[in-house]
Amino acid sequence: MEEQRRKEIEETLIGWAVEALGRWTGMSSPPARLPDRSAQWLSHYGRILSRDWHPDGRGERLLSILSLVKPPKVEAVQQVFVPARPLSLETILPDDDRQTSATDLWQAFVGEFGRLPEGEGRFETFIHLFRKYAWSVPCTYGEAGVSLYDEFKALAALMYASGGTEAPAEEFLLVGGDIPGIQDFVYTITSKGAAKGLRGRSFFLQLLGDAVVRALRRELGRLPETNVIYAAGGNFILLVPAGSEAVLEEWQAEFNRSLLKEFEGDLYLALAWETLPSSVVGTSEFAAARERLGARVAAAKSRRFVEVVQRDGWSALFRPQGKGGLDYCHICQREPRPGEKLVAETTEAGEEVRKCGLCRSFEALARDIAYDPLWMVVAAADDAARQDSGWPRLLARLTGFAYRFEHDPPRVEDGEAAYIFNHTDLESVHGFRFLANVTPRIGAADRRWVQEHYPDLVVPPGERIKDFGLMARQSEGIQRVGVLRMDVDNLGLIFGRYLRGSMAQTSALSAALELFFAGHLNRICRDVAAQGEHDNSIYVIYAGGDDLFVVGSWDRMPILAERIRGDFAAYTGHNPHLTLSGGVTLEERKFPLYRAAERAGEAEGKAKQYTRDGCEKDAFCFLGQVVAWGEEWELLRETERSFSSLVDAGVPRSLLRVAQILHTQFIDTRCRALKAEREAGQEPTLRRLYWGRWVWMAAYSLTRLARGCPKEQKEEILKIQREWIEPGKRIHFLGLAARWAEYKLRGGEK
Repeated sequence: MEEQRRKEIEETLIGWAVEALGRWTGMSSPPARLPDRSAQWLSHYGRILSRDWHPDGRGERLLSILSLVKPPKVEAVQQVFVPARPLSLETILPDDDRQTSATDLWQAFVGEFGRLPEGEGRFETFIHLFRKYAWSVPCTYGEAGVSLYDEFKALAALMYASGGTEAPAEEFLLVGGDIPGIQDFVYTITSKGAAKGLRGRSFFLQLLGDAVVRALRRELGRLPETNVIYAAGGNFILLVPAGSEAVLEEWQAEFNRSLLKEFEGDLYLALAWETLPSSVVGTSEFAAARERLGARVAAAKSRRFVEVVQRDGWSALFRPQGKGGLDYCHICQREPRPGEKLVAETTEAGEEVRKCGLCRSFEALARDIAYDPLWMVVAAADDAARQDSGWPRLLARLTGFAYRFEHDPPRVEDGEAAYIFNHTDLESVHGFRFLANVTPRIGAADRRWVQEHYPDLVVPPGERIKDFGLMARQSEGIQRVGVLRMDVDNLGLIFGRYLRGSMAQTSALSAALELFFAGHLNRICRDVAAQGEHDNSIYVIYAGGDDLFVVGSWDRMPILAERIRGDFAAYTGHNPHLTLSGGVTLEERKFPLYRAAERAGEAEGKAKQYTRDGCEKDAFCFLGQVVAWGEEWELLRETERSFSSLVDAGVPRSLLRVAQILHTQFIDTRCRALKAEREAGQEPTLRRLYWGRWVWMAAYSLTRLARGCPKEQKEEILKIQREWIEPGKRIHFLGLAARWAEYKLRGGEK
């Protein structure tokens, strides 16, 4: 596309966007009305989104895209409207009723609009500026759940994917990508000093996904960010010009050839595309096209490196790698590259660990990003960047882009783009990004605590990320690390059947989920960590898209999961079709990281298989037992608190042991009753399930415990006794509550 044409497109889109926001706020816009030619030009593209699209349209108020998620033929859920206000992580929950007046919104926008840079980068910066102020303003043509920013983004994507012609293209390409192997790459490392580089290793893959999307946008005609419909967690969907297949095929082959060389088959880019007629962009048929694209990407994932084999032969894939021997990196298990020397370091436990340059660079990356505020600067990689060491060199060679991070506002050179994380102030930057970025660093209070409790433990000086061993030692009660995994239930159904939205709606839903998991999660983690004895006990390894992986002191993990679920419910307007399931496992200080990730994944899987009263999923697995969020979880929490307070008040800890024995007997009785009634072809009878030998044991044991207690504790024990004996759900979680309290009360036990 010619530069003059590109500039004309950009100024037309900016002019329309400013006018549209001005109309909604009731204010006059700075520029004059769009010329008739530009208005007619825009109308051609707008009518792809809706037949009723008009350049002078105006919406009323924005319905949350999350309110539209429901199965077909099910009554609509409670509608939640998004208050009009600038985008900020401080005010994304709908129950935060802080609303900016239309006048204030407009004046703030105009003030920042007047500071937009001229020349290269102006349009990219405007994209972020308009998102900040129009994300909560309804679109002009009445499509539910679509903001004015989403409308602007869709119009820009269609224009660029049409090559800037006045008449839109009749069809486009929908391009999907996925990087399989991410979990193996991140978690299949030893636990020796893994905490130092684990976050850097995970974040590098996020950078790789970002750089891949940038590279594809560059190769396909310098497409702007608006053409990215979705990008998170190594997955992405782009809208690109039809006829781009040859460019995509060649670029994918070269990129995967480089990936194979650098990562020896651990990482791969699965790329696929689907022809998208312009007639389906603004309809629910877009969801069907997206599903077909997903099937193509899945098929590509099952044929890893086929494009490399087709060009270079099977030897490229199966030739011997390395030379064998005992000289290898203790973190990633790989041999050093020719000319590279491993560096020996000593862990806090006194073990020697030999590390390669790449693993050490991941540790440096983890340290570099462990700040708030944080800035990222991106530019086309020059020869110096390609000759750099560690992850910067690798990313530059793979994608042609160089990244660096700053802890103060950066000085940006020509050709560089700067972004700020988790803040939307656009002063001196081109845009903003949201990043789940909670990293526990060892501070002065930690050093004093270690000196007091573990004087023989060596904590090296300087800025360091807290290791898993220290997180375990600083846990309440038993010394364990908690590993938490959670994600949205039925995500495929949500996009494929529950929403079945247009391109703009699909993009809006993806952005809404990303805003919660990559943005709001930061606040949740910091709040929960601050409630513990040590306020830096939570380590976000990855979060974005629709899932998360968090490590930390074990006692914080169930509380964190509870808060995440509660805030997510509030964020979705308590939509019963948008739920979260998860699981947490407890690991010793030295644990195989890959196995911990597997165990947490298995716990999450158990939660997703949980059914009760006709409902499924929306549950949490803790200490091996699954509990449904809501009533069951509240019963568990209430019982655990009661146990903990009684023992703290002086009631013998044998109370906890009695509770676990009684729960085991209840489960045995229940299982035998169910088996007998199934064999007899009868429906299970609740009374037979809830009565057995354990009932009189509960009465006897708790009466004995209560005898020697003060009046207040005695009454509480007898209350518990009555609740245990009476039929109800509480008995199901008795053992789990007792184990939870027992773990919390094991002071300093290893």
